[in-house]
Amino acid sequence: MVKMITVSRLVAYFTDEYHKRAGIAHLPIPRNQIVRFADLISAFSVEERDVMAMIDAYFDTDFSTPTDYRFGHFATDGVFQNLYCKHFYK
Repeated sequence: MVKMITVSRLVAYFTDEYHKRAGIAHLPIPRNQIVRFADLISAFSVEERDVMAMIDAYFDTDFSTPTDYRFGHFATDGVFQNLYCKHFYK
């Protein structure tokens, strides 16, 4: 089980990075997306510093299809798994 303090810090880190890069505040994140994100972190057994690096990589990614770079996109299985693989299997 992932500590909620860690999840809260990571969500705050994501929204802060979004604001820095997009120039606007992120919309409020629905609780179900935060729970899903906590489940992903737990399933992949990643630590906070690794997820922060993955968040940075997410914002540095030039996706082949248009994206809004919002939390819901980052926390999908496919995107998270791709970032995980890039981070751990460089």
